Amino acid sequence: MKTSLTHLASIISLKTKGGKMPDGYAKEIAAYLLDEGRTGELSSLLRSVQEDWAQDGLVEATIASAFDITDSTKADIETEIRKIYPSAKKIRLIAEHDPSLIGGVRISTANNQMDLTISSKLSKFKQLTALS
Repeated sequence: MKTSLTHLASIISLKTKGGKMPDGYAKEIAAYLLDEGRTGELSSLLRSVQEDWAQDGLVEATIASAFDITDSTKADIETEIRKIYPSAKKIRLIAEHDPSLIGGVRISTANNQMDLTISSKLSKFKQLTALS
């Protein structure tokens, strides 16, 4: 019988509580997904694990930016994330360099995405001016 994605995420979440992964655990998960032919579910599985962590007070957010993110910007982002997750005990920010972004940031959590990039704002502006 195939293990449900929710149950699998719960097991992984328990083993990785606090964001720490036991040695070799990532390889075990990868091997399981390969053996079961479920590698296409990896993104959903990771989101579910992050949702479980968030319920326990650990919120993980990925910040994509074309440039290095200053400590001041990180503090502002953390403030905004606390508005979405007021019960968060810990917020972990993971910065990713994305040279395809013109400027601004894209912030992703388990179930939220805030696109504050220049290209996103230009696209919205283009849509608004096309209506006029």
